[in-house]
Amino acid sequence: MFGQYYPPHLQYLSQQPTAPPGYGFSPLPPYTTVNPVVRTDTGVIGEHSQITLVTVMNKLSLMENRLLKLDKFDKIEIDIGKIVKSVTLVEARISDIETQFSAVDSRLIELERSRPFDSDECTELKTKYTELSTKMSAQQYTFETIYKDFDKIRADNKSLYDEVVDLKARSMRNNLLFFNFDEEHTFDDRKHENCANKIHEFSEKDLAMPGARDNIRIDRAHRIGNYETDSKRPIVVRFNYYQDKLTVKQKVMDPACKVDKRVSDQFPREIQERRKKFIPYMLHARCEDKRA
Repeated sequence: MFGQYYPPHLQYLSQQPTAPPGYGFSPLPPYTTVNPVVRTDTGVIGEHSQITLVTVMNKLSLMENRLLKLDKFDKIEIDIGKIVKSVTLVEARISDIETQFSAVDSRLIELERSRPFDSDECTELKTKYTELSTKMSAQQYTFETIYKDFDKIRADNKSLYDEVVDLKARSMRNNLLFFNFDEEHTFDDRKHENCANKIHEFSEKDLAMPGARDNIRIDRAHRIGNYETDSKRPIVVRFNYYQDKLTVKQKVMDPACKVDKRVSDQFPREIQERRKKFIPYMLHARCEDKRA
């Protein structure tokens, strides 16, 4: 009645051709055979207006889908930028690795070049090692021989040492030490002191041995040690007969004999050092009135 009517917000559609179905959007849905009529305040919209409205809605939907795709493209572009940065870092690392590989290759080439020299040097070292091993074996045998000889010499030395000490002790077997005899006052008197005469007088007067001067033969008598003003050096006496030594020693050590002199056997220094270890035991035994 009024002809084809377009609302004011859709009037631009009457000036544009309708796009064929299937280009950028889905075909129009089927309609019923009855064409509905839409009534408005200004008139009635027909079938063509309804089709145009659907077309516009489809295009808007298509534009929205494309905008969503563009948003995805932006995200993809950001991801691609990150990937490019990662690839750049990887390329830099690969470049460093290639540089290191080049250095390793150079070193390997140098090593391969030096291998003949090293091989010759190793051969020379092996030869020298073999020679040294042979010499060491000979030296080891020599050392073992010397060590055995040294052990034998040490054993012989100890045996000789013991024999020498025994000989010293045997040579002093007839010797007797006398203690606490007064020293002469002057140097000349000490030089010409007759120690044998003092022992004979001591034996006759203090030990009650008459005729000691004639019966007891003394081979040698003298003082030992350096002279000191406040001390009395002992007199060492060598008796001609061992029995005379025992007689004098027993007289002096007899408890019934009250003399201020002491006597002792003379021993080598090595034996004296051994006897010193037993002196405390001897003194303890004498305190208990035991014979020691």
